Amino acid sequence: LPAGLSEWAVHPGLDNAELLAIEPDGEHIRQTDYDFLVSQDAEDIVKEEGIILLDYRALQGAWNEV
Repeated sequence: LPAGLSEWAVHPGLDNAELLAIEPDGEHIRQTDYDFLVSQDAEDIVKEEGIILLDYRALQGAWNEV
């Protein structure tokens, strides 16, 4: 990633009856997102690339100061 702020939005979910009812054609994609996000591969990539994970609360604080 280039230096600076990058956003990567994912919508993970578990492939179960509840998600199937909400999104009948995409539940497998959300399960795949979940599986990757909790994987050792994802953790390794974050560490190797020096990526700092944060949520929007940290960004809101910075935006409020501008």
